[in-house]
Amino acid sequence: MGRDWFSVQAGLPPLESRVIHPEVELDELLSALSDILKRAELVQAHQISREVLSTRERMLKIMEQLSHDDAHHRYTSFESLFTLEEGRAGVVVTFMAILELAKEAMIEIVQNAPLSPIHVRARRAALADDEEGAFEDNQIEDDAYGESAFEPGEETP
Repeated sequence: MGRDWFSVQAGLPPLESRVIHPEVELDELLSALSDILKRAELVQAHQISREVLSTRERMLKIMEQLSHDDAHHRYTSFESLFTLEEGRAGVVVTFMAILELAKEAMIEIVQNAPLSPIHVRARRAALADDEEGAFEDNQIEDDAYGESAFEPGEETP
């Protein structure tokens, strides 16, 4: 009949794959902390004198470590933020510092899938504030986390 017949094919537009990471629950954070505490007890050494551990100083140390890793555009392992040689006290102070930074929305805690390793990254706004000097020792609010629970002084019953 003099007509050409062609089958019609419509192409799909390019789709962006968007991964929505599950929320990191407090139970998973506490489970990870429990594992780290168990390993810290294995490395624990006897010390005669106590070292004063400050949550505020630990927050600064964590932000410095995260800002260095953020310069390379990568996440930091949750476990790598802890120093096992400091023992149980060091692990607890570091965990309190991480919780305080998360509360202040200065860090982002992510997990790719349930029960997978936890990773931490500094938020971009927190890094910009840090460069402007907003995260200095004298500008952090004095609260329950700002003082060390291990400093000699008043003891609570």
